Amino acid sequence: MSLLQLSYRQVFLAGGLALVTTSLAFAQGAPAPKPAEAPKAADATKPAEANKAAAGAAIPVGTTKPEAAAKPAAAAPATVDWKSMDKKARKAHMKKVVTPAMKTAFIAFDGKRYKTFGCVTCHGAEGIEKNTYKMPNAKLPRLPKDMAGFEALAKKKPEVMKFMGQEVKPKMAAMLGMPEYKPETGAGFGCNGCHMSEGQ
Repeated sequence: MSLLQLSYRQVFLAGGLALVTTSLAFAQGAPAPKPAEAPKAADATKPAEANKAAAGAAIPVGTTKPEAAAKPAAAAPATVDWKSMDKKARKAHMKKVVTPAMKTAFIAFDGKRYKTFGCVTCHGAEGIEKNTYKMPNAKLPRLPKDMAGFEALAKKKPEVMKFMGQEVKPKMAAMLGMPEYKPETGAGFGCNGCHMSEGQ
């Protein structure tokens, strides 16, 4: 083998060994790729806040929230039994319920005439002073004693008759726990609950 051939062989072997050595070094020394990080879990320290926020977001605007819907409805007011009330209970009911409601109705009808509406408006000064509150009140305008008289009064004062018949009478009957007066039965709260008739 010639010297030139030996040199080429040595160079080739030396180069191959260097290449293998470099490859091994790279394979042993290269850092392994990091595994992909798992997504972070929700903060476990605030489950109540997360649940509350989710619940609130699930309710459309303008709807009732679960806690509000669970509240029981307010109880209906007890039925009034005027006839069974004693004087103290009647005065309390008149002061708390009847007077405020009737004051609103009368002022709406004629604010100038009834601006000082109160107990004396219906019961009269004498009834207040003597603490009797007796009704019907002889000081209030007297009513006709027959249907013809009522028809004539309705033509003369239509607005007053309409107000008394459609506002005052039904509201008073309801607040006293009574049915409205019916001519066929002669029972219930009617005009003569407050007004006397002519000739009385």
